[in-house]
Amino acid sequence: MESNKQNILYGILGGVAVVLIGLMIYFNSDGLDKYHWRQTYDTDEKQPYDTYIIYNLIKNSTEPEDFINSKSSFKHFQWDSTEVLNYIFIGEQAYYSEDDRKTLLGFVKNGNNVFISQEYMDNLLYDQAMGRDSSNLYLEDEYDNQFTGCIGMEDCYTFKFNDGLSDTAKTYWPYFYGLPHNDSIEYLGRVDGKEVNFYRTKHGKGYFYFHSNPLLLTNYYLTDSINWNYANKLFAFLPGDKYYWDKHAYLNISELGDEAFQNPLKHILSNKSFQWAWYVMVALILLFLLLNSKRKQRNIPFMEPNENSTIEFTETIGQLYFKEQNHYKIIQLMMKMFLFQLYSRYKIPVHKHQDDQTVLRLAQKTGVDEQSFRHILDKYNFYTSNNFAKSEDLIYLYRQINNYNNSCK
Repeated sequence: MESNKQNILYGILGGVAVVLIGLMIYFNSDGLDKYHWRQTYDTDEKQPYDTYIIYNLIKNSTEPEDFINSKSSFKHFQWDSTEVLNYIFIGEQAYYSEDDRKTLLGFVKNGNNVFISQEYMDNLLYDQAMGRDSSNLYLEDEYDNQFTGCIGMEDCYTFKFNDGLSDTAKTYWPYFYGLPHNDSIEYLGRVDGKEVNFYRTKHGKGYFYFHSNPLLLTNYYLTDSINWNYANKLFAFLPGDKYYWDKHAYLNISELGDEAFQNPLKHILSNKSFQWAWYVMVALILLFLLLNSKRKQRNIPFMEPNENSTIEFTETIGQLYFKEQNHYKIIQLMMKMFLFQLYSRYKIPVHKHQDDQTVLRLAQKTGVDEQSFRHILDKYNFYTSNNFAKSEDLIYLYRQINNYNNSCK
């Protein structure tokens, strides 16, 4: 009886494997759409969210000797100090070593320019480029299907996101938040004429250009002549016609060489015969694993997972302090738990002595007015300065924290 059940199970698994092989063959047949919609920013690919078009447009706009396509670290680059060169990076995120950053800073200081369009910030580079602390500068984003990017305040272009399944899909559109406005920083582009998504900062004789929406420079959008005008006006800020396109910074290859850029399956999948052989081999391996997945050892006893006892430990310690009538110690524990909960939930590092910008961010995230949080901090700091608290103080602060937590969205 048991053997029959196992045979039925193996038959079902074998049938599923055959169906999977059929689907694999079907979806890799010549008659179907070959596009994928991953945001890979590859200059050699013509997929929707790669950068083949913008790369070749810039490359073909100048002489061959004036365009450098580099897969080597920028720290090794030696430039001609008598000519103006424009460095370009377009991708999800640029990975720079400390030596790369120093070289970029010296490069711009000597009168060259750096254009970086990425979705994530390199705060170390931003600090050094602007010559100030950028801890209050970070990327916010809008989650929407439609995005309006403006050059200046009024020259605006509308972009709609498509994930390959629906042209009403939504994505994140980053913009800069907390960006100072002074003589060394110039706002060049905005979202809906409001938040800044493109700016430049003076460094020595040259400029750093920072753009937060590389998606707008991909093939999908540049096939539209109107959207191409947006990209054209972005690069119109770069002087001269000599360019350095950095491919090395696309991946974190601090421990790898240039071979990290090569897909080990690229050659196999580019050949139709090898491609079919690869898929059949993978399918047979999966089928073998499924049909030989019967347990061949005695049952392993179940072990209870370790539990996080931090909260229970804190409650126990609190009870001990309460029995000792040490209300001040309980207030300290209660405040630590409160600040830890805020950080865990909203990912905003909050301290007992906080600056106005962070309190404002917290209010925006929680939906609770700034004054409520400041009141809790002021009360706590008052008890701390006296190194003493009564039972009435403990009850009052507990109620304030509890009301704050209940009001958070």
